[in-house]
Amino acid sequence: MIPPQIAMSIVSDLNHNRGKGAALFQKRKARSEKWVIDENNVKR
Repeated sequence: MIPPQIAMSIVSDLNHNRGKGAALFQKRKARSEKWVIDENNVKR
C-alpha cells in the first residue's frame, strides 16, 4: 500500500509536465481520451 503523501506526489508530478516521462504520459492520456464513450460520442 502506498502512503497518501507519496500517491499525491506521484499525481502532482504526472499533472505537471516535467521530464520525458511526463511528455509520454500526456501523449498517452490524450490518445486514451479517444476511447472514452459517453452520451456525446455514441455511434448509433
